[in-house]
Amino acid sequence: MICPVCGKEIADGSAVCPICGVALAAPQNPVPNAAPQYAPQQYAAQPYAAPQYAAPQNPAVMPKNAKQFIKQMSHIQEYKNIRTEINVCGILFYVFAAATIALSLLVKSSGAGLVDAFILVGFGLWIQLGYSRVGSIIALVYSILNMIYMTVSTGKLGGYLILIAAVCSVIYTFKAAKAFKQYKESAAVLPPQQQFPQQ
Repeated sequence: MICPVCGKEIADGSAVCPICGVALAAPQNPVPNAAPQYAPQQYAAQPYAAPQYAAPQNPAVMPKNAKQFIKQMSHIQEYKNIRTEINVCGILFYVFAAATIALSLLVKSSGAGLVDAFILVGFGLWIQLGYSRVGSIIALVYSILNMIYMTVSTGKLGGYLILIAAVCSVIYTFKAAKAFKQYKESAAVLPPQQQFPQQ
């Protein structure tokens, strides 16, 4: 060790410097394996508080409806299938509308066929763009009435393809709505990093 007064090197643990004679304070050797002393209040019992997860930092990325939710989750196969099926249902209604127009022009029927075609286009847009359960239910009712009318008027079963498309639209719009509802119920307890990434 070094004497703090004369700066000479002296033996470790010396009580007096042999060079200048100054009294040195005895070194305080730490007790090995001594448990650290802490103030009691430092570790006072605190009530447990459950973590609270706030909404995402950017609320704009949170889906506001079933369509946005399915679109943002379409990297998962289940939701991708729902999105595909709803799009297919909408496209089928457009195809049926085009076929109705072509048939009306071919047989030179009254304007009822054109009205029917516009109604089918409306259903297709309502279902494909809005993922609307209401739209799909109305389309289902319309397709049932249309099939009954065609079957009675022609004596042959007709209009069943529109009915199949309507049933599929009901199934998949309700699946989308159910998935979005489950997301809304669980989103409040998800950490922000588990919310949807910016698209």
